[in-house]
Amino acid sequence: MPGVLPQGVSWEGSFPVSPEAVSDKTWHAYVHIPFCDVRCGYCDYNTYTSTEVQGVTRAEFHQPLITEMNQSKLVLDQAGIQTKPFSTVFFGGGTPSLFSIEQIEALLTSLQNNYGIKPNADMTLEVNPDSVDLEYMQGLFQLGINRVSIGAQSFDPEVLKVLDRTHDTENVSKAVSQAKQAGLMVSVDLIYGAPGETLQSWQQTVEKTLSLEPDHLSAYALIVERGTKLERQVSKGILDMPDEDLMAAKYELLDEKTSQAGLHWYELSNFSRSDRAISWHNRAYWSSNYWWGFGPGAHSFMGDVRWWNKKHPAAYSKSTDGDLPIHGYEKITQRQHLEERLLLEIRIRQGLQQSLLDELEVKPELVDQQLDLGYLEKFDESYSLTLKGRQMADRVVLNLLN
Repeated sequence: MPGVLPQGVSWEGSFPVSPEAVSDKTWHAYVHIPFCDVRCGYCDYNTYTSTEVQGVTRAEFHQPLITEMNQSKLVLDQAGIQTKPFSTVFFGGGTPSLFSIEQIEALLTSLQNNYGIKPNADMTLEVNPDSVDLEYMQGLFQLGINRVSIGAQSFDPEVLKVLDRTHDTENVSKAVSQAKQAGLMVSVDLIYGAPGETLQSWQQTVEKTLSLEPDHLSAYALIVERGTKLERQVSKGILDMPDEDLMAAKYELLDEKTSQAGLHWYELSNFSRSDRAISWHNRAYWSSNYWWGFGPGAHSFMGDVRWWNKKHPAAYSKSTDGDLPIHGYEKITQRQHLEERLLLEIRIRQGLQQSLLDELEVKPELVDQQLDLGYLEKFDESYSLTLKGRQMADRVVLNLLN
């Protein structure tokens, strides 16, 4: 089942962000399309199959998204907040490629009319390799989408079976080829650490992926999320998760193979062939810029406030032009903001600036400790995680804040 929304202050209709709290940061749009043909056993994203949503049709779901886009601009204008054109747009899900080209076009038109989209903005759409063809890829390119993120997860049929992924591995290769033919940049998404996946199986997946010459690769360690089918299987002993040593070996293999293929890490789980190929939308999250998440369960951040929408598509769709479909929000203190910056910025290659550590009053001896342990390395006025440190980034954060 989709994850539970966070606790927060109930939304009472008035926008809780003041113009004074909004600083000069870039703006970004995330559009959540919550439909999937099949629910994967490991996934706790806010996604639904068509049979799980009564009274809401996929063919018309772009309409409530447009309603939120229209209303968001009106609310910001009423609050006296000057809007900016979006620097990036990301269609996530779910399976956004289940939307027609006409639906994607309608959403982009609404974003452009309400906010504007910067020229040459990084615009990405996640696709399932079974739900796209060359005509669809060409349609995306004509709309201004410049990147597709293809959910491969693995090239091992047994691993895909454990993950409840139903796509044909050959369709991944085909989708990559079609995207390139249409003029799109290609990112391939992988998951490692599934029950039963060996180091050899993972190596074959990585090598197969790199043979397709993607512009970008994302590889995330599988996490057992609460309430998922995978959690039930693991808790009952039906499946066993790999130990930490095997997971470390898989990450080190990934780092070695991607580097040999000309893709280099710029964030713990992300590798790009060039600066242009970096996912600048995700980079905006790690840099604490502003984003509006449109869609059921989507999160947003601006000024000193983070908020999230009603989770279920039916409840979300009932919002009208007179209100926003927001479930709750939280005010972020200056200390929280600094700690979250530490948690996020340590993930990227540019690392931590000394100025941030000074603002957090991190003791120099704690930084030296992480240097001595080989988790951090120093570059002028910043610190970056080493290969060893990347595998325990959260522990490094805790050690610095101790």
